[in-house]
Amino acid sequence: DAIAQAVKKANDSDIPVFTVDRQSNGGDVATHIGFDAIKSGNIAGNYMSETLGGKGNIVEIQGILGTNVGQLRSEGFNQIVEETPDFKVIARQSANFDRGEAMKVMEDILQANKEIDGVYAANDEMALGALAAIEAAGRVDEIILIGCDAIDPSMDAIRAGKMNATIAEPPFFLGKEAIDTAIKISDGEDVEKEVILDSNLV
Repeated sequence: DAIAQAVKKANDSDIPVFTVDRQSNGGDVATHIGFDAIKSGNIAGNYMSETLGGKGNIVEIQGILGTNVGQLRSEGFNQIVEETPDFKVIARQSANFDRGEAMKVMEDILQANKEIDGVYAANDEMALGALAAIEAAGRVDEIILIGCDAIDPSMDAIRAGKMNATIAEPPFFLGKEAIDTAIKISDGEDVEKEVILDSNLV
């Protein structure tokens, strides 16, 4: 919503606009480059279902719900949760993709719930914040934790056995595709209306 007016101003000046990762809710955009956020949420839900045998108390820490990424990662995850009758969502709260905020949210959830089997955080920054709270509570071994983005600190946490999984959506490829697209547009070449990059479980 916030960027739509700027996109419209660029349109009025005949300046081509393309979006990367987060979409504009208005204006004319030549192309959008991003990942399939619903697929990422599905991957997280399926991993949790398989790991927990389709049963358990689940926590979802959501991203910024005013963004397509925050909304769609949550939607994809909850598609799987709704298909898993023995999953019970005991807490669902936004931490705005922020590590410090996620730590505080997770601290409150841990205090309120003695039994938590799985935590899905919509990005790795929030997963690492949740991990800090889980570690401080001494409950790492009893909670499956999955994030998204495959940033280096979360990969280190997976190697150390403190975090279980993440979903690779490497920003490197967003950047590379952005430059390729900028060159195509500036050279007057046609571009696809949408470029969706692949995401994988790690």
